[in-house]
Order: sequence, then structure tokens, then C-alpha cells
Amino acid sequence: MQSPLESWALAILLGVDVDEQALAAARGNSAANGVTARYTDPAGLPPGTFDIVLANILSNPLKLLAPALLARVAPRGALVLSGVLERQAEGRHRDVPRQRPARGSFRVANL
Repeated sequence: MQSPLESWALAILLGVDVDEQALAAARGNSAANGVTARYTDPAGLPPGTFDIVLANILSNPLKLLAPALLARVAPRGALVLSGVLERQAEGRHRDVPRQRPARGSFRVANL
């Protein structure tokens, strides 16, 4: 059985953004840190779901994108959100289970 670290090392990393400058910056950061990843705009996103979906966006775009993000999370997968300002975070987590009641549990972590 693989350790979580070994599993992570075998992961396929795919970054998606609507902003070409953000994609270029992400590519540069990956190269500088020795991380192999692919980056695309939403039109280039392959069909299907992912074990982990990470979104680094503010609260208002999150409200609009939540259904699309949740649709991309595999059963027993995880949706990880960052970038939400503390003053905007109150109550955001309560929306996710209602949108996705049949899949797994939900936990909010303040880091």
C-alpha cells in the first residue's frame, strides 16, 4: 500500500484559470519549484471528476462557481477552499453540504 506522500508524488496536477497571466505565473512557479503540472483555461479542462479540487478565490466568485466546483469533486473526494477573506467566511461552509448532501462529510478548518 502506498503512503499518502507516495500517492501525492504520483498525482497528476492540473491548474485552471480564466486569466492567462495567472496561468503564466503558475507555470513559472511550478518550474521554479520543480513541480510537474499542466495548466489550462476552463475550455481545456478534461471531462470527469478529481480527487481533490482546490479553489483559491474570494467569496463572491465562489458563490457563482460552487456548483461547478462541486460537480468536479469525485465521490469521497475533497473540495479545498482558500482565498476567502475571514469577514466573508462566516456561513459559507453551510452552503456546501446542502448542495451536496449525498457525498461524504464536511469539515471547516481555519489555518
